[in-house]
Amino acid sequence: MRAGQSDRGRIGLGTLVVFLSMVLVASIAAGVLLNTTGLLQSGAAADDGERPSAAARLLVVGETGEHVRDGTVGVVNLTVATTPDADPVDLRQTTLTWVGPTGAYDVRHEDAAAGRDGPTFHATPLSDPDDSAPVLDGADDRMVLTLDLGGRDDVAAVGEFAHGLRAGDTVKVVLTTGDGRTTPTRLAVPQSLANRNTVVL
Repeated sequence: MRAGQSDRGRIGLGTLVVFLSMVLVASIAAGVLLNTTGLLQSGAAADDGERPSAAARLLVVGETGEHVRDGTVGVVNLTVATTPDADPVDLRQTTLTWVGPTGAYDVRHEDAAAGRDGPTFHATPLSDPDDSAPVLDGADDRMVLTLDLGGRDDVAAVGEFAHGLRAGDTVKVVLTTGDGRTTPTRLAVPQSLANRNTVVL
């Protein structure tokens, strides 16, 4: 009887050890999973909504500032293209929402804004093999959206933004196509504009 009890005790102890080991492994796996989830959530929060949505039809592929005078960027240029396999995008039906140091503005293509108050943007073809401007209808199409913040006289909306961008300023821009799909981006002016005529934002 004593031998049988001893064997049963050893078996029970072994089962307990295996069970505790399984619990420990499961706890570690759960901790890793929770940590990974937290990192992913932190990364999403860090994006602050500045990535194109999965259904976006526009991409911002270039952001520059020019007409730098007296420490102020007077003109902003955004180079845009369509996302792969996207339907054509008519920039006359696209709204650019600008949230900057002087306030928030809904900016429209100059042709669409005729007769309306408020700032506008001008679209210049950079690459347009089939002369479709201001419609982006191919993978090679590139258009430059120019916003005059008060730095030049040959673009509409002079002075509508109150003043240009100063060193260290940031702006949130959201492009919304005619079907409501959005492409956000963030502009950041360098901390120093000394001796510079053009800057990357």
